[in-house]
Amino acid sequence: MDAELDSKQQQVMAYIRQIARMASSDSSRLRRFLWRYERTSDNQDDIIQDAILEALRCRHHYLALGSVQTWFYGVLANVARNHVARRVKQSLRTDSLDLWQDSVEHAAEAEQLLDSGEQGPEQEAEFRQLAARLFVAAKQLPPDLRTTLELVCLDGHSYHSAASMLLIPVGTVRSRINRARQLLRRKLDVPAS
Repeated sequence: MDAELDSKQQQVMAYIRQIARMASSDSSRLRRFLWRYERTSDNQDDIIQDAILEALRCRHHYLALGSVQTWFYGVLANVARNHVARRVKQSLRTDSLDLWQDSVEHAAEAEQLLDSGEQGPEQEAEFRQLAARLFVAAKQLPPDLRTTLELVCLDGHSYHSAASMLLIPVGTVRSRINRARQLLRRKLDVPAS
């Protein structure tokens, strides 16, 4: 049994050495695989390095039910998903309130630019009041709806991009955006268009 375990671990070690050599090439299969999770080379390097370390740490879990390559790509996918999720959570944790406040300020500036005539103080006050109410209402949304709304509406990510960042199906992103908009309309007493 120990000889079999050693053989499996040796297979894993040999494949990891091969992966480490392949990882330096920008056109490697690894990078093409990671493209769906991360597009920047530096972050791909981090993910590959973390996946190699994770594979080394967990090499005793390889059961030889499939190829070492298949097992490693499973490890790589898990590390990539965790990397993206951690980055998104960190970004949202530190930036979410700032993003909403910035959006309110940018919306006020955009309103002024769109208005070709002079905007009176009453109109500006009404708009700022509506923007403040929107900010407060958005903060009250459930976290999953607020996060999805921020990614799509404030950060400008596509539904597909947001789905991959949040590790959820695209249909769930669509339904969350729709639900968030409905809740905001109700809170602001805005009729549906």
